Amino acid sequence: MKSEDAGIPIIHGLRFFSMIWIILLHTGYFSINFFDNRFFLLKKLDDLFFYVIYSGTLAVDTFFCFGGFLVSYLYLKKVMGKNIRTPHNFLNVTKLYLLALMKRFIRLSPTFMILIGFVQINETWYSKTSLFYITERSHENCQKYWWRNILYIHNLFSVQDMCMLWSWYLANDMQFFLTINFLLFLSLMYFKVAVILFFLLFISSIILSGYLSYIYNYIPTFDKQFNIFEPLYFRPWIRIGPYLVGVIAAYIVLKLNNKLLWKKKTIILFWILGSLCNLSVLFGLYQNRLSVLAAAFYVALGRNVWAIGIAWILIACCTNNGGIVNRILSWNVWIPLSRLTYAVFLIHPLVISSVNFLSETSIHFDALAIVISGLGYVVASYVCSYVISLMFEMPYISLMKEGMKYLNK
Repeated sequence: MKSEDAGIPIIHGLRFFSMIWIILLHTGYFSINFFDNRFFLLKKLDDLFFYVIYSGTLAVDTFFCFGGFLVSYLYLKKVMGKNIRTPHNFLNVTKLYLLALMKRFIRLSPTFMILIGFVQINETWYSKTSLFYITERSHENCQKYWWRNILYIHNLFSVQDMCMLWSWYLANDMQFFLTINFLLFLSLMYFKVAVILFFLLFISSIILSGYLSYIYNYIPTFDKQFNIFEPLYFRPWIRIGPYLVGVIAAYIVLKLNNKLLWKKKTIILFWILGSLCNLSVLFGLYQNRLSVLAAAFYVALGRNVWAIGIAWILIACCTNNGGIVNRILSWNVWIPLSRLTYAVFLIHPLVISSVNFLSETSIHFDALAIVISGLGYVVASYVCSYVISLMFEMPYISLMKEGMKYLNK
């Protein structure tokens, strides 16, 4: 959820709409313990509209997909642009790798650390003043385990011990960034080895996802998903697939030199196939109860198939075959909103929880009211994120850019 766009305008639109989807999903998730008619909420998930909102977990895979796309696109564009053919020594490649890691760490960590402090203070206060019990004990976990967050390894531990539960995404994203950059830098010296390792990682993730789903007797219902978040949702080996699909998409775009000279009928066919990928994953579970074996195949392939549909949008728009989709997603109005995404991601659960903890009565779930509340949280989160970005994120980005200029002299 970083702010760089690699000069690809559609990233802004994809980032903004994916973030809106996540906030609407989290409006229900972070409020579920405050509803006095929770069973009615579970029944409403059978309605198509709320089913789509509940499927907002796919928006996270969208972030992973274009995250992998951006990382590899920026790197490969630089390498291919220089047409590098001379061999690289180990020390030089290691230096470049560590420099990329340092840049990433400085880009993400200051704002993240400040928000950990906000969560600690905020939830400690609510634990003493709110009428409601705090089920996610971030104020206790952050005090003991904040160092796991700073090392971006907190997704490898128990959910009960996690500080800022929603920040599991950052740990996964950092781990994927380290892995893919390692393979990209390795490809400078041993291209075939890097490619083999890449596809072994991809295939292993698919097989392991399906295997874990099967041994846990997973069936994709709300209560099952809620109870086995740890093995099938947070872990990096489960979620890396869409990131790898994004890497492949970036390689394809650059190999095509941002040109796809196909016939119009072929382009339309691929748009249909890409749309079917997204629609089949999004609605594949709607009012369907899968067997354990069928669910294992869905878990193994579903997120990757969704990412393939997103990858096609990226490829089509980057090769000037995006049509109206490209015009909508590339609209300049999304740019400032997109650049607030990282701060919005960090702050919006805090906004939702704070409103709930300040309430003096339980929430009565009503479809129209919850949608309006969700839109209100969207606006409030973006307003708060603007302040956070201005005070904490942008100064460190400016310092980092100046530091990189100094190091590159």
